[in-house]
Amino acid sequence: LTSVKDISLYDIFRDETGEIYICGRREENAALLRLVGDEWVDIEVPDEYTFYNVWGTGLNNIYLRAGTSTWHWNGEIWNELDFGEDIKMFYLWGTSAENVYAAGESGLIFHFDGNSWIQEDHITNADLYCITGTGPNDIYVSGRSGTILHYNGNQWSELSSGTWKTLYDIFLTSQNEAFAFNRIETVVRRFGSEWKSVFLASTGLLDGCWRSDTGKIFAHSTDDSIHYYNGTYWDLIPVNSTADYLYPTDYWGTSDTN
Repeated sequence: LTSVKDISLYDIFRDETGEIYICGRREENAALLRLVGDEWVDIEVPDEYTFYNVWGTGLNNIYLRAGTSTWHWNGEIWNELDFGEDIKMFYLWGTSAENVYAAGESGLIFHFDGNSWIQEDHITNADLYCITGTGPNDIYVSGRSGTILHYNGNQWSELSSGTWKTLYDIFLTSQNEAFAFNRIETVVRRFGSEWKSVFLASTGLLDGCWRSDTGKIFAHSTDDSIHYYNGTYWDLIPVNSTADYLYPTDYWGTSDTN
């Protein structure tokens, strides 16, 4: 693959058509790149921002989240989304072009139904950092102070995670099992309706996680190790780092072995 060493990268995403994107920032301008063959090709974006989250359904429907703004590409132009004055969104995710969610500060969640963005019921004041789900009727959001919210297709409810620590990532391995991660080695696992803490044997900070299509989870730690959940238990995979090794900020793959 072509090198992207001059870019600080913060997110990688594959859309439903198979297109792969990475986003971040160069020294002088913002960066969004698409993988074409074995080369990363730049997509023109508003230059003054650093982008931390990318999501979309295809080349004509891409969302980017910067520190204080959120942008949408409709195939022709970039439009900044208006969620209200000084409202920060931290994560974007959806199940289709007509079913997109944005979560942000003070417990705010907005939903796009294909026509407009509408604020969802407000049931927490905690900042929200991640969204995932198995479909439009099974969506989870995690955030500050151990907050986990669930949407069943009709209403949002707050779940008890058993921890007060901020949960930055949440992954579902099935409709009955989920994992939520804090960067300081705190992991909580849900099986059925109960959440319990999980111990990971590491001294570093979790700084990147990824779930494969088969439900396996890879979580990288700054002590040069990767934690691997094989569907039954967690195992530790050592990483052979080099002198110029750079800690990754996100993970993605095509299979359990790639």
